[in-house]
Amino acid sequence: MKKAFSFLPLLAISSAVQAWDLAFYEGTACKSAKEIASFSDSKAMSCQNIDSSVSITAVEATFNDDNFKILVYSKTDCATSGYYNEPATGQCETTGDLFGYSSQVYKSFKVG
Repeated sequence: MKKAFSFLPLLAISSAVQAWDLAFYEGTACKSAKEIASFSDSKAMSCQNIDSSVSITAVEATFNDDNFKILVYSKTDCATSGYYNEPATGQCETTGDLFGYSSQVYKSFKVG
């Protein structure tokens, strides 16, 4: 009798992988800057404010699933009255890169 190959263990491993990761930094070079906050999940996340006493001026996003869109905002509560944009995956991007103004800071984000 032949044994049937089971995909169940493979499914368990793949479901543990995060669909997106997001890290915020003080400074403009993510690799050498101090990480202030990081978030990751395998599902969408409603608006989250980033509580920090320091200016967050760099972000690095990683998408493992094309079904998600991450937006970062210069205002709390994901207010579109300020600057907002979608970071590219795998790149360190400053507020100058995404908003055009390096004097701005990241204050909130959402994943849809």
